[in-house]
Amino acid sequence: MRKRSAKLFIVVLATCACASAAAAMYRWVDENGVTVYSATPPPSGEAIELQQQSAPSADAVDAARERLQRQRERAFDEEEARKGAAAEQEKQEAEAKFRAENCAAARNNLKKLRDLGPRMLRTSDGRLLRLSEEEVQMQIEKTQGQIEDYCD
Repeated sequence: MRKRSAKLFIVVLATCACASAAAAMYRWVDENGVTVYSATPPPSGEAIELQQQSAPSADAVDAARERLQRQRERAFDEEEARKGAAAEQEKQEAEAKFRAENCAAARNNLKKLRDLGPRMLRTSDGRLLRLSEEEVQMQIEKTQGQIEDYCD
């Protein structure tokens, strides 16, 4: 008996829900200028009956989900492209800085090689080396090659 009354209750509830979903909605402006929305028409009978929209079909919902997924993928791809472009920009800037520093060092080295007085050269470990004229010319050529590689 309880199962039967529970089923009857569900049927009545579903019927009420469908009836309320199908009920007309009205819009009108009252004597105070306030817009009123109601399920019952105004006493004066002057109202606009609003069209109720039905729930979207399953196909429409699926299509909307697919559009949303494509938008997400496109946004993700755009963000990845932006990050890649930023990383490439940083890489180019670092390489330009590296080239500029090496260019300046090579130009400075060339100046020192040309201005060597007694042909003494200090190495990176602090030792002094006496260079022959041939060694100086080889160092100048090597430094000029570095200038060509790093400058301009």
